[in-house]
Amino acid sequence: MMGQNSLVIASGEAVKQSRAVVRRALDCFATLAMTKVGVLL
Repeated sequence: MMGQNSLVIASGEAVKQSRAVVRRALDCFATLAMTKVGVLL
């Protein structure tokens, strides 16, 4: 049963990491969008 538990922990970490990557990408996109809007104004 130990193997199954560590697999759940590992997949939980993967989800955290992928969320962090998505958040970073969204932050970057938001910054770009804001600068584009600022240039247009």
